Amino acid sequence: MHPRLVSFNGRTFDLPVLKYRAMLHGIQAKWLHQSGDEWNNYHSKYSLDWHCDLIDAFSDFGSSARIKMNEICAMLNFPGKLETEGSMVEVMYNEGKLQEIRDYCELDVINTYLLYIRHAYHIARVSKESYNKMINDLVSFLEKRGKSSISQCF
Repeated sequence: MHPRLVSFNGRTFDLPVLKYRAMLHGIQAKWLHQSGDEWNNYHSKYSLDWHCDLIDAFSDFGSSARIKMNEICAMLNFPGKLETEGSMVEVMYNEGKLQEIRDYCELDVINTYLLYIRHAYHIARVSKESYNKMINDLVSFLEKRGKSSISQCF
């Protein structure tokens, strides 16, 4: 058993940024680069058991158009990105809006999780009962942390 990375466009954005930052700060990532085998590892595009990049999964690895996270979230009645986009984060940082950046990042993680468990249900990796339990657990988690306004979005 190995940890599974789940991302939305992480293969082309998040992972390269994290790798560059790790190299800059002298951090080794043996687990990322030396796990698995030739075809099943964190770098293998078609091995969703290691790194499930949802944009690849939803577009059949580029065979169809790549849907934006906000679009698929709207289709599935998930919260989406609300008023903030990733391109706004630098300006927000320069303006000292760290709490707003945190809120944006937290919502991005929640949306990624919601999309992942819906995908897992769609491909029959989890049952309807398991899917519903994951949703209920997320709602409980958010409510305990005073984020019930987010859980009311799905």
